[in-house]
Amino acid sequence: MTAAPACWAIYGELNAHLLSNPNAAGYRQWCVDAYAVQHPGEPNEQAIQSVAAHLLSLYSTLVLEMPINEAPSVISRVTSRKGRYRWLPPPPTHTMTIVDVVRNHHRLDEVARGWARAAWDAWRPHHEEVKTWHSDLFVR
Repeated sequence: MTAAPACWAIYGELNAHLLSNPNAAGYRQWCVDAYAVQHPGEPNEQAIQSVAAHLLSLYSTLVLEMPINEAPSVISRVTSRKGRYRWLPPPPTHTMTIVDVVRNHHRLDEVARGWARAAWDAWRPHHEEVKTWHSDLFVR
């Protein structure tokens, strides 16, 4: 994961707020996933696995409507299967970023879901591959 220092600092502050707020458990994962897929890093095994894990978490919760509290089990399953994913070229731009989330902190639950949806939608060219990964992870 690569990020500009200022962006990483904002994420750190947001994450601290989310971790200290018991009501945030229902949407913290979407913030983690959105930030991770918007900062994919360089093509290496760790970055590939991280992006795969967070895209699969977004797919599971947003598309398949899996309860958000089950998303960590998806990530855990992905990270236990090394070498099964490939580098996906990241989207060139994003319609919503952490700056938008922080600006709308008074309605964080709603904004977090919107950020997650925007992050997922930005990866649209790879949705079929993520769906295949999900099938391989849970069906086979």
